Amino acid sequence: MFVAKIDFASIERCSEKSPEIVVQNVPNETVLFEVSLQDYDAPGYRHGGGKAANDGTGIIKQGSVKGNYEGPCPPFPHRYNFTITARDAGGKKLGETEVKGTYPVPTR
Repeated sequence: MFVAKIDFASIERCSEKSPEIVVQNVPNETVLFEVSLQDYDAPGYRHGGGKAANDGTGIIKQGSVKGNYEGPCPPFPHRYNFTITARDAGGKKLGETEVKGTYPVPTR
């Protein structure tokens, strides 16, 4: 099963630089990842997303998502959802996974 992990504590606040995303069990033939970000607490705000090449390392490197990605910048903790879609050379969707988390990460 295609899965992804993001360390929400490492996300740069109010940045256009995408976070590092660890991907596992990437579908064969994946050449491209599409990444989008949704804010559940501000559903009308568009964070956009972008694309990153699959270099085979299992990591979408920080800042490698190119497009119109705009990172989290909430005045208080918000709930977010990253969607990562794997595509082949022809653009066919091979798999999709989601990572949910809160940002900024609440401290205790």
